[in-house]
Amino acid sequence: MKHYWILLAFAALVFSACGEHNCSDENGMEEASMEVEFKGVKASMEVGEMGCMICVGKVTDALKELDGVANIKVSLEDENAEFDYDPNKISLDEIAKVITDLDYVVGAYGEIED
Repeated sequence: MKHYWILLAFAALVFSACGEHNCSDENGMEEASMEVEFKGVKASMEVGEMGCMICVGKVTDALKELDGVANIKVSLEDENAEFDYDPNKISLDEIAKVITDLDYVVGAYGEIED
């Protein structure tokens, strides 16, 4: 019975760590990436309120769906997303809106020089 309460307390802690996104970090990874052949402008965007790898996956999947965005790397530890984008197809403001629509907080963003 003692182990039951410890397990219950641990589960509550894990689920509360991710807040309203209701997910848990089951695999312990801290970043996800997707790379394809794409020549665009490199950009970085701060993404807050991610609490686990499920959150990272949601952000990564949402960015994958955008036409003109590729080579996505989302880091839980650094709380940011780096990607290449085609400014002729999509703007950084549009990309930020997609992330905020997922209930994550977008901080500073801009282009990165190689």
